[in-house]
Amino acid sequence: MHISTLSLADVEDARDLIVASGLKPYTLAIYSHALANPNNISLGVWRQRDLVGVMFLRYTHEAYDLDQIAIKKRERRQGVARALVKAGTQRARQRIELEVSEANVAARALYESLGFVHVGTRPKYYADGCAALLMNLETGDA
Repeated sequence: MHISTLSLADVEDARDLIVASGLKPYTLAIYSHALANPNNISLGVWRQRDLVGVMFLRYTHEAYDLDQIAIKKRERRQGVARALVKAGTQRARQRIELEVSEANVAARALYESLGFVHVGTRPKYYADGCAALLMNLETGDA
């Protein structure tokens, strides 16, 4: 497993992975813009030459927003997401914020195990009626 910064050459593969994961994708132009912004952190995980995970941390002047994280289904529960989030926290060196569905028990457990703290709730935020849990992690230089 190898983690590195995504490049513009990875945009289509990253978007395809996000679609396959069931997340709502952005346009290729939005991903390209995110990659071109030097303040953002966009990481990929490869096994050999296969992109198996992606994470986009968007810089918001006060913190990083964990905007999207997606892992190939066959790679889930094998430490890929944990490795991505750890790599992101090492690079961010300040607060990381995220929102996660209250129904996503696996993701919540992962974030909590990495030190994220529940700081708020958006009731009935998602289309399925689930609340969004707001979580923060204070990192190195926060």
